[in-house]
Amino acid sequence: MGGDPRRLFTIGTSAGGALALAVARKVRLRHTALSQDAIKCVVAFNPVVFHTGNVPEQYSSQHTAFNENKENTPIIDLETLTSFYNLCNLKTDDADYFVGLDQASHQLFPPLYIVTCGLDPLRDDGKVLAESLESRGVPVRRDHYDGLPHCFWVVPTLPESAEFLKNAIQGVTWVMDKM
Repeated sequence: MGGDPRRLFTIGTSAGGALALAVARKVRLRHTALSQDAIKCVVAFNPVVFHTGNVPEQYSSQHTAFNENKENTPIIDLETLTSFYNLCNLKTDDADYFVGLDQASHQLFPPLYIVTCGLDPLRDDGKVLAESLESRGVPVRRDHYDGLPHCFWVVPTLPESAEFLKNAIQGVTWVMDKM
């Protein structure tokens, strides 16, 4: 297809955001046949970064979204999220999937565009990761949609969905410009 395997980016939403981050981490840690810098940027919309049963102590005061979105939250709540993890047999300490646990690798990440939503149990996963990467010098662009649920943009009649689409295009363009 004419692509350049030295200039890749990963992108994903929710669990797919976790996978986009996990692939970038693996490549940057040289756990693949790709060159360490093959992944040039990452786009993660509402990504999974921590297991609901394992948020590191240093983030406990910042990470309140699991409790704040425990129940009666549109689209996804804590119980639903936890049931997904259980169905997948994910271990709470699996840093290969929950990249927030491997802080030592955060400095290796390429530029990141991340989206978070206020009424989402994953809200603080994205916020904590973005702050960790920024503190290590990784360029990060963020968009946050307060008062809106996980992946709200799947409802095209919401006025905020058009705003999300515009911002998403700008965010993807921003990280790709860093390539």
